[in-house]
Order: sequence, then C-alpha cells, then structure tokens
Amino acid sequence: MNIHLLSEVLRKEGWSLVSIESGRGMLFDIIAKKDDIIILIKCVSNVDSIKRDIARDLISISRVLNATPIIIAEYSLYGPLMDGVVYSRYNIPVLTLGTFMEYIQGRKPVAYAGRGGIYVRLNGEKLREKRVLRGYSLGNVAYYCNVSRKAIIEYEKGMDAEITVAEKLRSLFGNEIFLEIDVIKEWGSLLGSMKPKEEVESIVGQKLCSVGLKVVESKRDPVNIVTLNDEEKFEDVSLVGKIEKGRAYDQAAQILRAISDFINFHAVLFVKRVTYKQSLGGVRLINIKELMRIEDIEDLLELLRQ
Repeated sequence: MNIHLLSEVLRKEGWSLVSIESGRGMLFDIIAKKDDIIILIKCVSNVDSIKRDIARDLISISRVLNATPIIIAEYSLYGPLMDGVVYSRYNIPVLTLGTFMEYIQGRKPVAYAGRGGIYVRLNGEKLREKRVLRGYSLGNVAYYCNVSRKAIIEYEKGMDAEITVAEKLRSLFGNEIFLEIDVIKEWGSLLGSMKPKEEVESIVGQKLCSVGLKVVESKRDPVNIVTLNDEEKFEDVSLVGKIEKGRAYDQAAQILRAISDFINFHAVLFVKRVTYKQSLGGVRLINIKELMRIEDIEDLLELLRQ
C-alpha cells in the first residue's frame, strides 16, 4: 500500500495530516483533517486482516474524536477489490486506493458491495423523467435491461439496481440517474445507531473514569487512551495518552505530540518505571503510581500543568 502517495494526494487536496510510520500493529496509519472533518485511515493489503476487535477499537477512537474511520485495501479473500465501489468491514467503509483518491478529489462513487453482489443507487425521479422524455415505455426499458416491468417500476421508486442492470440503464440515460455515495456523510449518519465500546480494562483508564472522565481505550498504538469530558469547566482535560511499558519513550512521545497538536488534546505518556522527567518533547510524562494518588479532576489538572 503506497501511504506516501496517499499522503501526497491528501496534502494536494488541502488536507493537513499526521502520518504514523512506526511499524505494524498501528490502529491507524494516517489522521487527516480538512475544515471540521477528521478521518482516520487504516491501510492494509487484505481487508480480511482487519479483525472485529481492531474494527471496534478504530470505531471507538473515531467516535470520541468525531472522526470518520476509513480502511484502504486492495484485496479480500475473494480477490481484488473493485475501483469505484464502497465495501464495508464491520461497518467501517472500505475503499481501494484509487476510489479513495477520486473521492477526496470530488468524484464520489455510486456503487457499493451488498449481500449477493455490487449495487448502484438510483435517482428514481430522474430515471422516470428521462424515460418519459425519451419516449420509452416501461416495457421498452425492461426488455433492454432483461428485467421485468415491475423491476423498472421499483427502480423509479428508488430501489437499488444490480451493477449489470445499472450499466444498461446508464447506456440509455447517462450518469444523472445515479446517486453518489458520500462516505464521510453516511458514516456520520450511521454513527448515531452504533453502540460505543464501554469497557475499560487498564488501571489507568479505570482511575481516569473514577475522577469523572469518559474514557475510550485501545490495545493498539499510537493511542491507547482517549478521554473526553462533556462538562465545559473540564474541557481542557481532554487528552490522548499511551501507557508505555518500555524505556524508549522518544518515538511514542513524538507521535503523541503530533496527534495532540492536530486535534488540540493534551498528550500524556503514562509510564510504569520511575522517571524524573516531567515532559518529553512537549508530552507530559506521568508515572502510574503518581496518577493513582489523585483524587479528583483538579488533581489531574494540576498534574497536567506541572
């Protein structure tokens, strides 16, 4: 997967971004922003490598950051993915690199992978308008498309068409009869109906919950913990954090700092070993034992200000 090419195209189209290039096991590879839109991009060769728990973490982090997760992939178990088609993996939109680049350049796809095949959304009113304007009867169109008259009636009511039928309809009436798929907008509509991940497993996450913060955790880099509080007086407690077990913090700090500057959150490394540093590259270092001593939000704020 050519992440460098993807990054170049995003920047050319006016997106600012942070590219995460620190090896495998990352929850996402690029975080990009344009105006008030944020997308988290995960790039893989085979979309089936995205397991349910990875998707759940990606969705959870996206929810709290008000972002859209998108998977860029080339293959599935069944073969190459088609350009111009929106696929789905555990409710996360999946696009080929070509489809995604066209999408951010303003050319939205019209086809999607559904149960049993590839389908295209139709503008039923426009379809009927063009059919009547050109003097075609329902029977004429049905015969040409090798479907029933009833099927054409349903298409004119807005029913989606299989791609083979859609191609025949396009040859008669042009692209105007198709409805574009706006991936980001449709993800926003879907988000309200999705149940968020609520369990918090780490002792750091549990402690942050105990002082009144909403906590979302991931088991994968570059972010393990995101917190957000809805009360205005605690607005500056929103943070992105990582529980760091090793001794080499520099790379983790660099990535966290870039992400936190990008989304205007505090960046915090929760470390297990004793350290006399209070920050590293602009990222606050908090020893987990030190965190365990706090009793309320104000104590946490004091830690972040030190």
